[in-house]
Amino acid sequence: MSLTRINNNIGAVTASRNLNTVSTKLQKNIERLSSGLRINRAGDDAAGLTIRERLRVQIRGVNQAILNAQNGISMSNTAEAALDQMVLGLQRIRELAIAAGNTGSNDYRAIQAIQDEVFQQIDEVNRIAETSQFGTRVLFNGDNANSSEVRAGQDPIGVHISDDPNASNLRSGTSILNIIRTQAGRQTLLPAETRGSQQIFATGVRDATDIAVSSLQIRDNTGALAALTDNIIGSQLGRYTLADGTIIPGYTLAATDRISFQGVLSDGVTPFAGSFSIGAGATWTNMRAAIQAAIDSAEKALFGGGTIPSSFVQTRVSMTDGAAGGLSGATGANSGGRFYFTSCDGTNDVMAPSAFNISFTVVDGGTVFAQQFGVTRDLVNGANAGGQIGNTVNSITGSTFDTGNFAITVTDVVPPARRELESLLTMTDRTGAILARDASLGSVGLNGVWYNGVWRQYFTLTGGDTITIEGTNADGTSFSSTLTYTATPAADNLIDGNVFTISGILRELNWRDQSSAFGTKAAGDQWGFRDARFTYTGAGTFQLIDDVAGFSESNFLIRINDKTGADLQSTINDRAELIIAGNPEQATIQIAGGPRQRVTVGDFVVLAAATPTVFGETPQRLAMRVGGGDRDGIMSASIFNSGTDTLEVEAKEFVGSLNSGPLVTFQNGDSDVFFVSGVSEGVAETLLLDFDIMLDVTGPPTTGSPNTGLAVLISTISKNLNFQVGAFAGQDLQVNMPDLRADNLGFGRGSGRTVDQINVTTVSGVNEALKIVDEALDQISRARATLGAFVNRLESTISNLSVSSENLTSSESRLSDVDIASETTSYTLHQILYQAGTSVLSQANFLPQTLLSLLGG
Repeated sequence: MSLTRINNNIGAVTASRNLNTVSTKLQKNIERLSSGLRINRAGDDAAGLTIRERLRVQIRGVNQAILNAQNGISMSNTAEAALDQMVLGLQRIRELAIAAGNTGSNDYRAIQAIQDEVFQQIDEVNRIAETSQFGTRVLFNGDNANSSEVRAGQDPIGVHISDDPNASNLRSGTSILNIIRTQAGRQTLLPAETRGSQQIFATGVRDATDIAVSSLQIRDNTGALAALTDNIIGSQLGRYTLADGTIIPGYTLAATDRISFQGVLSDGVTPFAGSFSIGAGATWTNMRAAIQAAIDSAEKALFGGGTIPSSFVQTRVSMTDGAAGGLSGATGANSGGRFYFTSCDGTNDVMAPSAFNISFTVVDGGTVFAQQFGVTRDLVNGANAGGQIGNTVNSITGSTFDTGNFAITVTDVVPPARRELESLLTMTDRTGAILARDASLGSVGLNGVWYNGVWRQYFTLTGGDTITIEGTNADGTSFSSTLTYTATPAADNLIDGNVFTISGILRELNWRDQSSAFGTKAAGDQWGFRDARFTYTGAGTFQLIDDVAGFSESNFLIRINDKTGADLQSTINDRAELIIAGNPEQATIQIAGGPRQRVTVGDFVVLAAATPTVFGETPQRLAMRVGGGDRDGIMSASIFNSGTDTLEVEAKEFVGSLNSGPLVTFQNGDSDVFFVSGVSEGVAETLLLDFDIMLDVTGPPTTGSPNTGLAVLISTISKNLNFQVGAFAGQDLQVNMPDLRADNLGFGRGSGRTVDQINVTTVSGVNEALKIVDEALDQISRARATLGAFVNRLESTISNLSVSSENLTSSESRLSDVDIASETTSYTLHQILYQAGTSVLSQANFLPQTLLSLLGG
């Protein structure tokens, strides 16, 4: 470098450059020392700045998550305090129930006072559930309760979400429950007695085809039982002959009539319907074909119009006339003139139960209801009509019994009976003798007394007096008809509300055509008894006897009004006296020492064993159809038999998993089965499920094929309370706040067995109250346990997050904070260099001035 040139002072430039470099470094030293940060801008450390900002975001998120968790603990503590008060209220209700059960010392006033306090405690439980809040969030009123359900549209197989308020902790969306049957199981019923080749079951189960029989007989225009080939026009519905030969006319079908029908198929659910308009030349064969076509159409539609599976019980229609073509179930004179509906596989009768039913309606002239009748599988008019209740010996449809043998005891068998009522009033003439059926009503002398050997002070009928019948049908519906005594024999030949004899009264009230308007009736009103016969006995009393054996409310009252005479009595009221209550065949059944249960022939029943000694276990149950087969003879014959059958069981077993979670082993009929989802995030997602006694899950389709089981879709709408306890997405915890209102605590809303339904004024109510309260306490305890576990986890989370925050802060400090010692050393170095550089630059700038001495010299 030459110092003799003045245009470019290279030394000064060099000194200036070095001074600027030192100045820049000194400025950074001052910035770092004054800020305490090693990285103040991206240029300081671009990669380090990126890492530092991520750490800072995470630290701030973790610190906020700690606050969130602390708020969660506060909320949980608030909720648990409310639950503790609920428990106290329920415990008080339990104490009161036990006190109310002491009827030996408490009278009804004391028990009512106890019930009043129970009401107060129920209201308090409700108040706590409705008003317990954390801030503005109400906790236990159902606003925050999860809602899970088996998705609609799937075949019902017997899977249900538990009624427990804590049943679901799933997140919103679809879950998949996979069920595999691991053991097919077996239930066999062994008979009470075996006589040679005949097996006698006390429960009445027999191999039988289900046969439904129209309850009303059809007769031709001559009164003979109708056959398939008979013309429908002129046929009569409801005609019958009394014991003395008197004919009660039926409704005569005309060409303007229409017969409609509706019912359900053998599955008891799928409907079918049709209509047949009567035309010239139409026979009952045509009617049978119309019914069969409607049933066939509904059966095919049930399976998409394709082939009907052989396992489905179909229905075949026929009509018996006691001759060729009649079914084997028909016996005696009562077998003809009825439609028969039998269970079949499409061609041949099969031994199987069926829920098939059908009812007919005859419409007169297309406008007015004329006649309606259904079917029965029992006795008609006091005799076997050939109907029978379908069954097989293996009539068991489901069992939760463990492997072993169990006794089924049948006692208190009561044969079927038709309801029978009789008037107290005796129809006598003016000499006190029983009035003949065909004698004029003008000769009656009712409610008379013998005085000095003479029948006196009796009630008489004169023209214009009325007889009102207030009747009740078997189904409880009622009617009222008023008949007018007309002193002319012709009145009995007209069904117009006018009568001349007792036979005329019977014809009027037994005439089941309700299409005409006459007397005090408007068109379409009911005129007579719909499903019972009104008769007259040899003792001068009126009787009402149901057509079909069964439970019935039929009744009648006779009111005779003196409209035109001058009798001392103006009105006679005669209410019928019950002679036979009427019932289907019944028996009492008990299994394995369980509760006794009253059943009716043909019922599907669920029988329970004795209550387990282990607290909380559910009694074992058996679902089966009792009674079946044909009842031989008349009413005195029974299907049930007193005795003991034996249930031989090899239990079914299943395994299931929720969203590929842990496998759970269970049996059909189990309740509150606990599943854990395999896709839980943050918090274990759980579900409580109940399984029907009949769980419709089969094995693999063919032997040797893999058993993939059955998938059930479960939809959930989650309202769980969410707490963000991490700095990033998905780092959250959820807690379920169940609906703990009184109408949901216990055995579930809609069951009728919830806390708000508790009534301790009866002994049975006390026992039920204890069961409900115990279940409610368990449910609240589970809710408290969930909250307690949640608090424990939050405390652990806070501890973990605090350590994380500390470590992250330390990491961020090491990366971002300045090393003061190192930076001070660097600062001192750069400060000295800066001072030296300044001095050197000054000298470098001064050197060119020495060249002036050359010019001056």
